Amino acid sequence: MNYVERILEPLDDNTFNSGNDCGISADLIRLLKNAVDGRFEPVGLPAGFRESGAVEALELMADARTVLLKNPLPMVLTDVGLNVLDLNDEALELFGWSREEALHLNIKDIDILDLNGKSVADAVREKRPISSELKIRCPKGILFLKTWSIPLLDAAGNVKRVHMQFVDVTAEKNAAADTAAWYESILDAVPFPISVTDLEMNWTFVNRATETFLGRTRAELMGRQCSEWQANICKTPNCGIACLRRGQHQTLFEQNGGNFQVDVSYIKNARGENVGHVEIVQDISVMVKASRYMEGEVQRLAGNLSRLAAGNLDFDTNIAPADRYTEDVRRSFVKIMESLTSVRDRLGAMIEDAELLEQAAQDGRLQVRADATRHEGEFRTIIEGLNATLDAVVTPLTEANGVLQRMAVNDYTVRMTGQYQGTYAEVATAINRVIDQVNRVADVFDGSVMVTSPTAKRLRKSAAVLSRIGLPRPVCALWRPSIPWLPRLRC
Repeated sequence: MNYVERILEPLDDNTFNSGNDCGISADLIRLLKNAVDGRFEPVGLPAGFRESGAVEALELMADARTVLLKNPLPMVLTDVGLNVLDLNDEALELFGWSREEALHLNIKDIDILDLNGKSVADAVREKRPISSELKIRCPKGILFLKTWSIPLLDAAGNVKRVHMQFVDVTAEKNAAADTAAWYESILDAVPFPISVTDLEMNWTFVNRATETFLGRTRAELMGRQCSEWQANICKTPNCGIACLRRGQHQTLFEQNGGNFQVDVSYIKNARGENVGHVEIVQDISVMVKASRYMEGEVQRLAGNLSRLAAGNLDFDTNIAPADRYTEDVRRSFVKIMESLTSVRDRLGAMIEDAELLEQAAQDGRLQVRADATRHEGEFRTIIEGLNATLDAVVTPLTEANGVLQRMAVNDYTVRMTGQYQGTYAEVATAINRVIDQVNRVADVFDGSVMVTSPTAKRLRKSAAVLSRIGLPRPVCALWRPSIPWLPRLRC
């Protein structure tokens, strides 16, 4: 029962009649009650009632009630103390109250969780309409409402009642909250710290990676100056936002022993106006420190390769110690150094075998050979080539040595029979020619030759010449037994 109904409740058809002193008939009471219900039926009006203006007043009352009762927006009427006097069915549906419960409520009893703007009490105090946004808890649950509070003034300008009108924006707020939560979860999933600030450089959002990096919660950071990040570029010309204002979208900073890159851009509204900034921070410590580490190790490697090119196998095999940023890079350089050391060792082994062959040749130990099985690939081919080269030298020398030793014991039946090339072939041919010449001389002095007197004279003359210059012992050994009558020859 609303406050008008409570006032009219005592007035019924039996209370007054058409002849009472008040002059209020039962028909008039009925008209008043109908007007309260938003209906006006001008039947049975007393004489002169229409001319008094009462009809227009009743019609206005009926219209006002119709506006309240039939309006699709929830409406509440309170007294100056904010006690609920009346409300429409939409308000009952919105809040989940029964009419009886609602008419015993005070607006101050509503559980207001959040208020954006001024309250209905401010409207009463300031005697002017106000609007605000509310978050309340009621029997229907948590509601987000837009509300208009309109104070109704009496003739003296004092507030006598307050008209309140509500728009339920819960669905929109929840949808916006869901969208915000969706974007928030996406940003929280990004492993890079993300910092969002307004144009005054106050934080409006940070993602979870930023919370972890700074060790502070999002709630703690909201509205704070972003310089509380406390990087070495904060409040300097290298600050990300300071760089952005100069048209530079990237900057670098160091913090907690790490190296970081900041990419910064403006946030714009639907009209393309700058309304804030977004900074994305990437940890580039691995890249920076690995680059510095690699620079030193590449220089060391280049030095070792230069030594190798110069035939110097005294390498610098040290590898700089690593930190947590350069462990992977160091492992790579360790493998490179192991490979380079292996090359050095294999070259060293090949040089050792070459020196072995050189010393053996100088010592006359031409039968010494390097063990080619110690080597692999082209290195083995080189050693096998050295062995083959020695074989090519030693084989004709060995055969020549054997032939000469046979000739030394007067055996001229031997010959150089190997097939040789170049100088070795010339040596073999020369030795064979010497053997042939000696054999022809021996044939001349063979005992079966008949020597005539003129021939004897020529032989004696030749023998005299030979006795002066001397002959090889092998020749003398052949001649003396065969021609005993020749002068004694000097061998």
